[in-house]
Parts: sequence; C-alpha cells; structure tokens
Amino acid sequence: MKNKPEVMARHARVLRILTCLQSGPGFNARQLADHLKVSRRTVFRDLSIIRDSGVGVFFDSIADAYRVHPGSQPEPARLDEEDLVNLVMASLLSAWQHFPGITDSIREATSKLLAGHPDQVKLHIARLLNGCHMQPVETEFSSLQRDIVRALVQAIAQQKQLRILVDQEDLEYWKAIAAEGTATWTKLSPYELNVNGSEWTVCGRSSLHRSIRTFQLDNILNVVVTSDEYEIPRNYQLARDTTPALAISPEVDGGKYQD
Repeated sequence: MKNKPEVMARHARVLRILTCLQSGPGFNARQLADHLKVSRRTVFRDLSIIRDSGVGVFFDSIADAYRVHPGSQPEPARLDEEDLVNLVMASLLSAWQHFPGITDSIREATSKLLAGHPDQVKLHIARLLNGCHMQPVETEFSSLQRDIVRALVQAIAQQKQLRILVDQEDLEYWKAIAAEGTATWTKLSPYELNVNGSEWTVCGRSSLHRSIRTFQLDNILNVVVTSDEYEIPRNYQLARDTTPALAISPEVDGGKYQD
C-alpha cells in the first residue's frame, strides 16, 4: 500500500507525457524531463511504459523530438476549462491580435475548441472574449511591417531561411557585397521572434555576420522567404540563456549553416 501514491504519480506522469507527445511541437527527453521536473532516466522509463501499452512512440531525429505514430494515437485529450482560459487569455492579451483578421480568427478557433463543452464553460469563455482587451501599442505597423512579421512567423514555423534587407549595419566592418544604400542583404535562419512592449526583434543566424544576431523589426526593410531549410542548434537555448542576445558566438552552432 505504501507504494500506491508512487504508482499513481507515475500513471499521472505517463498520461502527461502522452499528452505532450500528442501536441504539435514535440518534445525530446530533456524537454520532457524539465517540464515534468524529473530525470531523463525517469522519462525513458515512462516512454517504455507507453510503448508497452501499445502506443507507437518513435524518436524523430530531424525534429529532435519524440512522436506518436499516427495509426496508434489515442483520442486527443480535451482541454479543460483552465486550459481554455489560459489559451484565450494568452491570445487576447497578445500583440499579435492587433494584426488584421487575427481577432476574428481567435474567436473562430475558440468556438471550435469549445465544441462539446458544457454551456457553462462556453458562457465563461464568452465573458472573457467580451470582457478582456489589450490596447494597441502606440507604434502602428505599416502594411510592409505586417507583411514582414507574417513572413518571419511563416519562416519560423516551417524552418525556412529568408533573405532580409537590414539597415543600421556597419557595412565597412562587415564588408557587405549586396548593399543598397545604407542597407544590406543577409540570409537569416530565424530562431525566435520576440516582443518587448512596442519593440519587435528577430534572433537568428546571419550569413553576413556569420554568427547569431538580433535584428530590430524597424531596421528590416524587406524580406524574401526561401525554400532553404535550417535547423536550430541544440545548444542554442543554453547559449541564449547565458550570453547577451545581440552577439552570440558563431561556435554555438558549430558552423552548421548554409549561406
């Protein structure tokens, strides 16, 4: 009997891992261990339990994440009211909602998520949708800037490199070849899009600088999404947490970058 709480905790943890694996982004062993506050050895043991139960779990080396075979996936877990509230509030209080069409899209997506939930839950979420608002930042985006942000989002989601025309770079120091006035083109592997108040920045590896750089949205004059794929270095997260964002060493990715 004394082991019963431990067994129940393991069952609950296994269910949480399965829920994580059913989500879109995917998790590797380290991320699961950090998320669940356990060791990687415990994660590997729980993954074995999931496999033994008949659920096909495999490691996707390209995505660096564990996934569930489509044919063996159980019914996806339905979001409870707390999950819905957190998701809706994150959407409502995000600067992304001020882009054209996003507010309506959020409402339509929320309606789909609410399908099958009790009327009381639908009422609670409807009150949040109508009663929570975020005022737009003082700086209004131009149509070009909105297109640039959408291109960055697309490139990050699909892990596609893009060419950006960036201003405010020291052209003489970097010996840029493709320059247009005071601006220059560089090929960027975008790792992150960050928002701090009214300031939007993108961080990624630049072919011009041959290192990881952070560019302000205001300094990006044009973007062209390419078909070239990229991978985020596994040690990028550690380097980002310990190094100033504006100049992360080229050694972070071991030179694995195609210009």
